[in-house]
Amino acid sequence: MKKMWSQISGIPVTIHESDKVLGKLNGAFIHPETGAIIAFLVGFSRVLVPVDIEKWSKDSIAISDADVLVSPFDILRIEQFGFRRTYLLGKKVKSKKGYRYGTIKDFTLETTTSSLLSFEVSKGFFWMTWGKRIFSWADIFEITESAVVLNCEPEQKSTAFSRHSRIQPICAES
Repeated sequence: MKKMWSQISGIPVTIHESDKVLGKLNGAFIHPETGAIIAFLVGFSRVLVPVDIEKWSKDSIAISDADVLVSPFDILRIEQFGFRRTYLLGKKVKSKKGYRYGTIKDFTLETTTSSLLSFEVSKGFFWMTWGKRIFSWADIFEITESAVVLNCEPEQKSTAFSRHSRIQPICAES
């Protein structure tokens, strides 16, 4: 099932068949080479591995036991690639040649495979945003500690009826 981060961010993590809230979903860590979700940040100091999720519902995530919430330091992949490289939300996005598309504001994941499908990028200042674009996981060239680097380079497009031009990303075929 596809889920957008903006729809699941902040939902409570509960023990299955109980109303006991263990924390709220605050972030996601992604494998920078495969796009798989490594873990979800619950609260500010614990993570939940996707295989430990028993049930996704509209307003909560159910797990079997509080013991499945562990320290991020206990997850080998997060330690291997580093916190800054694997944390997705708010990461800068740019092209190989250095064109800045903006930052990641939202993303879509597939809960059955625990993988990233697409992500929304826009530029912004305080509450104003512009230049919204949606990229596929396949458009990613590499993920570094500071940015997501895309195979896409902007192409200047103009119409005969307008003096203004729009910049549209053109992504290389994978």
